[in-house]
Amino acid sequence: MHLTLTAPLTIRNLVSRKIYDVLPVPMANSTPSQQPVLWRRFMKLGGRVLPISKDDCERVREYMRNHGTEAISADGKVAFTLNGDFLAECVPDACDQVGLTDPELH
Repeated sequence: MHLTLTAPLTIRNLVSRKIYDVLPVPMANSTPSQQPVLWRRFMKLGGRVLPISKDDCERVREYMRNHGTEAISADGKVAFTLNGDFLAECVPDACDQVGLTDPELH
């Protein structure tokens, strides 16, 4: 995974109150949410969950849309995506490993 140099988005964990400055994670297939098989590979089973405010959810959604991705990261190692009204850990590299000719994706 690598990060794009751009202005970070600042969000806050509702429980720990910790502040995160996140950046977009470039992905080969930037819309895994549109493909159920790919979405299951993209979401990290048993991964971390970060509760964020509804305002932060909307800002994250817009930020990801503006940068053509469904993943953000604060450290370039652990990535998150929106899943409802919270951030859920994901595996952006899973989108790079699945070819667009995979019959399960059609």
